[in-house]
Amino acid sequence: MNSFVVSKAAAGQSEPGMHNEKGGIPVNVRSGDLEQHGDQGTTKHDTTGGRDDDEAFLVKFNVDDAENPLNWSQKLKWGVTIAVSGTGFVRIMVSTMLAPAIDTIANELSMSTTESFMSLSVYLLATAFGPLVIGPLSEIHGRSHIFHMTNVWFLVWNLVCGFANSKGLLIAARLLAGFGASAVYSLAYGVLGDVWSAEQRGRSLSL
Repeated sequence: MNSFVVSKAAAGQSEPGMHNEKGGIPVNVRSGDLEQHGDQGTTKHDTTGGRDDDEAFLVKFNVDDAENPLNWSQKLKWGVTIAVSGTGFVRIMVSTMLAPAIDTIANELSMSTTESFMSLSVYLLATAFGPLVIGPLSEIHGRSHIFHMTNVWFLVWNLVCGFANSKGLLIAARLLAGFGASAVYSLAYGVLGDVWSAEQRGRSLSL
């Protein structure tokens, strides 16, 4: 099986934010000059598109590094787990919380039966396609930034839903709120995978 390492890490060089001590745990790789080490020798691939080689780095942690999420305290680990699980619960709840009032909303906004159910189901449609965009963005900008941005996005468009005075605005706002809600479905398992070791992961994933 081929493995990929960053050229500077392979050469034993070190930069701020990078530890290449033997036995470290790789966490993230950004695009750069990668060397592919396989049975056929070493082949260098330039994926920087002319960027400075300093932009390419491999992040590693020592086994006992306090900044390694695997070494966080149990209290912090469970705090992250509960936060992610709570976010997922809210996103699922919002998908159907419109249902009890759907007839009242349809009457106030002069919506047909098809349009009223569209305002309910379009949220789920967005959660299905949102991860196709949000997943790759999290690999570029990091999960934390994407989580915070999509939380704000989700809040804003749900507020728009509450003040919508036309059926078109309601349907569009529900669609965009669903897009923000989809972040937790594509990022949550990655976050928990970073925080918990394979032996401890089952209990956290059950939430």
